[in-house]
Amino acid sequence: HGIATALLVLSTAVSAFLWRRWIELKKENQERVKSEAELQRTLSRLQALREIEQAVNSTLELQAILDVFFRKIGLLFPYSAATIRLIKQETGRIEPVACWNVEEKDWKERTLAGVPKTIQEVLDKKGPVFIKNIQTSEKTADPGFFRRYGLLSYLGLPLMAKGECLGVLAIYTKFEHEFADDEVNLLLTIAGQAAIALHNSQLYEQTKKQTLESERANHEPHRQEVIQKLLKEVNEDITLLDIDPLLKKVTEKVKQAFFVDISDVRLFAEKSGRWVTAAAVDDACEQWSAADSFGE
Repeated sequence: HGIATALLVLSTAVSAFLWRRWIELKKENQERVKSEAELQRTLSRLQALREIEQAVNSTLELQAILDVFFRKIGLLFPYSAATIRLIKQETGRIEPVACWNVEEKDWKERTLAGVPKTIQEVLDKKGPVFIKNIQTSEKTADPGFFRRYGLLSYLGLPLMAKGECLGVLAIYTKFEHEFADDEVNLLLTIAGQAAIALHNSQLYEQTKKQTLESERANHEPHRQEVIQKLLKEVNEDITLLDIDPLLKKVTEKVKQAFFVDISDVRLFAEKSGRWVTAAAVDDACEQWSAADSFGE
């Protein structure tokens, strides 16, 4: 009887040990799987940041930059939508520029009374603003819009570059989601990269515009000189040339002076009620002229 009791106690102890060990192994496996998932998530985020940085350094075209940012946000937060508003330098007003996962026309053409509070708060704070349910928040200017797209939680982030706020990046999720600190920090990093890229793009566009204006200003005196010379020649030729060579010369000079591809003169023929080509400078126009019956 004593041996049986001892064996029962031993069996119970072994079973308890094995049960505890199984629980420990299960917990260790769960932690390992969790660690691997966190590692994979971290690697994905680092990869996204690296690709965004490469995009920033490879192009100054605004649309190409925005496409990269939205694509990466979609990979990191698949059940989401995003919008970007930028402050227009000429007017100082913030305007909708681009969106992802919502209809662009629907988003841009909404009638809103001024800047939405959700956006203005980000501009004033120059920091992140979180709203758990954008559909029911008193700060929301157009809750119907967010209901149509099933968007619930909102995170607004300033686009900061060199201490200046260029606009607002807004992230929306399709379920209530409280952004963790690491998610907010990641999105702030992305917003910072976006701001630098947008700043560089704006400088690029300004430089292009100034260069074009400078070229036009430098070219204008020469163009005026050419036009004056053209007018003088035409005035002199009116009394010297017949109508056909005169019109031909006018079209040639107009093409030279204004750098156009096609220059022609058309006259209205009362007999046929048609416009016909009287003179032209271009291969296609020459064919039109030949096809027209100018004698009508």
